Amino acid sequence: MEQIERLPAYRIWLSSINNGSYVKQTGEFKPHYIDVEGKKVSRINLIATVVQKTETEDKNYASLTIDDGSAQIRVKTWREDIKLLGSINVSDIVLIIGKIREYQDEIYVTPEIVKRVQPKWQILRSLELYNEYGKPKPLSITLRKQDPISEEKNFNVEEEKISDNQEQKRQNILSKIEELDDGSGAEISAVISNSGLKEAEKILQSLLLEGEVFNISSSKVKLT
Repeated sequence: MEQIERLPAYRIWLSSINNGSYVKQTGEFKPHYIDVEGKKVSRINLIATVVQKTETEDKNYASLTIDDGSAQIRVKTWREDIKLLGSINVSDIVLIIGKIREYQDEIYVTPEIVKRVQPKWQILRSLELYNEYGKPKPLSITLRKQDPISEEKNFNVEEEKISDNQEQKRQNILSKIEELDDGSGAEISAVISNSGLKEAEKILQSLLLEGEVFNISSSKVKLT
């Protein structure tokens, strides 16, 4: 009998998944995949922030919406698999290994492993992806068919909020790094906790990608 090899779980930007082409194959041992720059991605390894959690009253379905700073995607579970999401909450940073699926034009993930991780791992993952792929490509935004009006409204509100406050928040993070740097760098956890910003991790991640700050260890950053 032919041995079936376990497919690799690729580390890629979520925007690459959402911008990629979903290819359906025929054959028992030929999985569907996303074509990402020539890579046939059917399994993924993600680190992202949970921005929404949904669970039905009958406990037969649960999902997470996660964001890695480049895009969002839903992680869906059914029946006994919903226990994978049981202890996960909104704002948690999670490592997810799972399979790419598609239904009614929505690309989503069915998880095999879901676990919380520390904020530094999301920052390190973003640096890893930046070094391998460069900055994430702009996302082709498609509003969900279920509720196009509310999706468009939420998107516009978010855009307005970013344009009004983002620069002030960025300066807050930069100032905290400078203030907490004792010469050997500023502790990432201290920068985040002292900033007073809920989105401090995301802003720090963006600053790292833009080259405004850099890692000198897994737990410390400095201004460029």
